[in-house]
Amino acid sequence: MGDFSNLPQEQLLEWINANTMANAVFAGSMPTMASVKLSTGRAIVNHPHYEDTWQRERTKLVYTMYSHKPAKEIKRNLMQLQADYFILEDSWCNQRSRPGCSMPKIWDVEDQENRGKLPLCSLLSIDSWPHFTTMFENKVYKVLKIPKAAKYDL
Repeated sequence: MGDFSNLPQEQLLEWINANTMANAVFAGSMPTMASVKLSTGRAIVNHPHYEDTWQRERTKLVYTMYSHKPAKEIKRNLMQLQADYFILEDSWCNQRSRPGCSMPKIWDVEDQENRGKLPLCSLLSIDSWPHFTTMFENKVYKVLKIPKAAKYDL
C-alpha cells in the first residue's frame, strides 16, 4: 500500500519517552496531543476526542500561546492547568491557508485588547527565556518546559 512517515514527530515522541517522567503533563495542539497520548502514554491537558464546554475552555487557554497576550499571563494559565511542557508548533503560528486564518489573526478577532502586538509564539520561536525553557527542538516542534507554580507566580 504505502507507508506514512513523519520524522519530526517521531523525533519528538522519542525525546518525550526518553527524557520526561512518565507522569509529565503536556499541552499543545490537539492533533499533536493525540499522538503524544497514544505513543507515549503521557497525560495531556487538552484532548481532541472529547467535546464539552470544560474541554473547550481548557483548549482555548492552551491556544492562547498563539495569541498576542502577555507571556506572563499565558505562563500562569498553563501553570494553573498543571502542564509541565508545551509543544510549540511554528506552523500554527505562521501558516495560513488564506489571509486572516493564522492562529494569531484569529486571536485578533477574539482579543481586541492585545490586537496588533507581536504574537507570543513568534517571540518564543526565537527565544523562550525567561518565561519558559526550551528542552527539545527540531524543524517542526519546540518543547518548552513550564515552571512549577510558586506563590508569587500566581
